[in-house]
Order: sequence, then C-alpha cells, then structure tokens
Amino acid sequence: MECRLRLALWSLAAIIAVGLAVVFVAPLFISAEDVRNRLFAEIEEATGYRLTVNGSLHISAFPTLKLVAEDVGVAQTKGAGAVDLATAKELRFGLAVAPLLSGKVQLTEVALISPILTMPEASPKTAGPKTAGAEQKVGGGASIATALRSLSLDSLRIEDGTLVLRGEGGTPGKRIDGLNLEASLPAFDAPLSVDVKARFDGQPL
Repeated sequence: MECRLRLALWSLAAIIAVGLAVVFVAPLFISAEDVRNRLFAEIEEATGYRLTVNGSLHISAFPTLKLVAEDVGVAQTKGAGAVDLATAKELRFGLAVAPLLSGKVQLTEVALISPILTMPEASPKTAGPKTAGAEQKVGGGASIATALRSLSLDSLRIEDGTLVLRGEGGTPGKRIDGLNLEASLPAFDAPLSVDVKARFDGQPL
C-alpha cells in the first residue's frame, strides 16, 4: 500500500514538473514575431482588416498557450486610409499547440480587451442583384460566422468594450459601453452562438 502511494506521489510530481516546464520553457522556443506575421496575414486575408501592434508582443503558456499583443489598432485595408476602426488595450490569440509544433498557426480563440470600436461610414449603395457577397459586412470584412470559419476559430470575445456609433451632421455619435460579447462556432456546420451584454445611456441592453 505504501509503495503504491509513493508511486502515485512521484507520478503526480512528474506531471507537475512537466506542466511547469511547458508554462515557463515552451514560450522561449516559439518566436512571437513569426507567429504574429503568419497570423496577421491570415486574419487580413479572411476579414479584410489590418492589425498593427504598438505595444509589447509575447507568447504566454499559462493557463493556455496564446499570443498576447498590447496597444493594438485595427483598420480596413481599403477605403479607410490610416484611420483605425478599433483600438484595444490588449489582444489575445489562443493557439493550438500541436499545429504550432509543426510550423502551422491555428487559432482557438481571439479576445479583445477594453477595445474602442468605431462604426465605419456607410458605403454608398450600388444597384444590381444580390450575390453570395451579401454575407459580408459594410466595409468589406466578412461576417462573424464566415471569419470564424475561415480562421478555424472556436470563439471570439470582447471584454469591457466601447462602441462609438456614427454621428450625423458632423456631431460625434453616441457610445455603447460595457460591451461584452462572446461568439462561438465550435464546428463548421454548427450554429453560430452570439451572447452580447452592454449599456446604452446607463441602461443595460
């Protein structure tokens, strides 16, 4: 009995040691710059938006493996010039471990922390029949479902965000704050689930 207990304790200690090694050592062997370059190129191709990082960039392995970027800007690749449609205090990309070890980047989650999102100006309406492009949003980016599928992404989260609505006659638009959003698409053919909470004029939405 005592021998089995000792073996169990040694096995538990070995598991903890391996876990600590993954948390503290694994990020040293992964280039944050390489992951960023591949990842940002895929995001731009899938959504039509360009990401810029003005703060620090690093790989974190606790509690899950992720790429963390600080002071991030998001702009349209066409028609919006250098104006950011969104800025975020922090942007986190959850990464699948197995594909990364073989040189591929596969996302599990994207989280925007304390972002400020600005509604883009409305595009001029054009005549003509609707096509498959009807799934796309104003501004040329893909819909949430299309973007999640293109990036093989399980979920998209926004924490404590602010949405600035379009103004009229040159006046600034109203703001929706306390925005918390979670969009989930666990499988390609599964339904898209979206949960949104926010405040407008101090009232919960």
